[in-house]
Amino acid sequence: MSGCPTGVRSAEALLAAGWTRRYLTDPDRAKEAVATYGALGFDVRAEPLGPSDLHEACAHCSASVCGSYVMIYTRERAAAEARGHVRILQPAGWRRPKGYANGVLARGSWLCVAGQVGWDENEVFRAHDLVGQSRQALQNIVAVLAQGSAKPSDVVRLTWYVTDKRAYLDAQADLGRVYREVMGGHFPAMSLVVVAGLVEDGALVEIEATAVLPEDTP
Repeated sequence: MSGCPTGVRSAEALLAAGWTRRYLTDPDRAKEAVATYGALGFDVRAEPLGPSDLHEACAHCSASVCGSYVMIYTRERAAAEARGHVRILQPAGWRRPKGYANGVLARGSWLCVAGQVGWDENEVFRAHDLVGQSRQALQNIVAVLAQGSAKPSDVVRLTWYVTDKRAYLDAQADLGRVYREVMGGHFPAMSLVVVAGLVEDGALVEIEATAVLPEDTP
């Protein structure tokens, strides 16, 4: 299988980012698949076969055969973007960011959420680790959004403040999992700021959010 191509992004990375592997096809038909799934409201990628694809789809084929096929991946487009009031901006030629957007263009009513730390509704820290507090902080953001009839998919910007850069880097996989559990597959513009400390004793992370709702939201 050494003659088979390696994908622009590995299958593992795509699946971890929320993409779903659909089916194997040839490059000519890939254009049709992209158009079809796009019309149904999906983001679509046609990628050269990666190592995981080779194991699953090419176990019984020759290198010359598998080298002529691509794998179709789809991901549900964020509801806000599908409704048209939010658009993700990605300059041509830039590597696509993982877990955030380089820019977001939005129109509608703004909803600003104050920095949320990882305590509960009684201002008690139930978690004392970065991942647990991040989960609670995101849940707090979702609760505030709901008061304004907004959803996670309406968020256009998140700013994270953390007290420990190394702890954040070491926990990225778990943080990504928690983020998807709470916020879904919507990745707005984001910034991460490392700070010397936060006002609330025991807080390891604070997250600010800005959302934009469609103009016809009641």
